[in-house]
Amino acid sequence: MIKRRKPPIKVEELSADSARFVRDLQRETDRGVALAGAAFVADALRALINAAFVNDIEIAERLLDGERPLGTMSARIDIAYALGLIGPDMRRQANILRQIRNSFAHEHQPADLAAPGLKSAVDGLRIYLKPLERLENANPRSVVVMTIILLTNHLLLRALSTRHVAFGDDFRVTNRPVPTTVTKI
Repeated sequence: MIKRRKPPIKVEELSADSARFVRDLQRETDRGVALAGAAFVADALRALINAAFVNDIEIAERLLDGERPLGTMSARIDIAYALGLIGPDMRRQANILRQIRNSFAHEHQPADLAAPGLKSAVDGLRIYLKPLERLENANPRSVVVMTIILLTNHLLLRALSTRHVAFGDDFRVTNRPVPTTVTKI
C-alpha cells in the first residue's frame, strides 16, 4: 500500500476552519479535547513553519510531512522556537499541551483533565490565562480548551503575517582571472 502525502495545509483554510473546530472541541470528551486540540496546534505550527520557509512546497512538505524530520509536534515546537517564530511562553504552552495529549494517547483509563496527575500541567497553562480574570478559577477542561484556542489563533495570525524567506545566493564561478600570486600573511 502506497502512503500518500496529505496536501499542504494553507493558513487561510486552517483559519477559516477554526470556528468549526472550536464548536467541535466543545462536544469532545476530555480525551478528544487533548488529542484533537494538540493536532490542531501541530497543524497551526506546521502552517507557520511552512510560511517561513522558502516558497518551495515540495521541500517544505518533505520536511513537515508525517514521519519526516519535522513531522512531530515536538520537532515543530522546537524548530518554530529556534527560528524565532514563537517565543518561550508559546513554546512552553505547546509543550504542556503535547504532554497532556501524550498522557491521554498512551492511557487506556478513562480520560479526565481534572485528574490529579494532570494538575501541574493544567496549572502550568493556567498562569498564561491570568489576565483573563473569568478563567482564573476555571475548571481544568476550560483552561485546556481556552489555551488551545488562544495558542492556535496566535499561531495562525503569525502565519498569516509571515512571509517566505528569500532563497539564498548560489555560489557562482565568474570569468574573472584567478590571482596567480599568493599574498603571505
